[in-house]
Amino acid sequence: MTTGRHRTVYVSDVDGRLVSAEVFAEDEVDLSTGDTVRTAHAVVERVTGHLTPGVRGSLVDAVRSAPEVQDSDRLWASVPLGDAETLFRFAEVFADVTLHAAGSTALIEATVHEAATHEEAIHATLIREPGAG
Repeated sequence: MTTGRHRTVYVSDVDGRLVSAEVFAEDEVDLSTGDTVRTAHAVVERVTGHLTPGVRGSLVDAVRSAPEVQDSDRLWASVPLGDAETLFRFAEVFADVTLHAAGSTALIEATVHEAATHEEAIHATLIREPGAG
């Protein structure tokens, strides 16, 4: 059930190009425990062309700072599959990160309140789904 809390977060580069993500949260039932958990969802916009290095990572920081994410237990995010900077930053700032390829999109599942170590971030970023090219 979506709570109605929905926002778009924006970050701009030095040339004024915007990158954005849609963020919302909902309460869901954990099927393994029957408990209600708060899950944030983020959809990162696909942006073509060159952006100033660090801008995509800053967008992940803005997503993490959104109240919908801060008030949640876990995060589901969709990110363009080839966006290495964004994928790596998600792995750096969230814990228990799992990546799944789905066509041209990477689906990310993560725990919100535990920071990942650098080694976990590298491991999570390098994991590939079986059969992925």
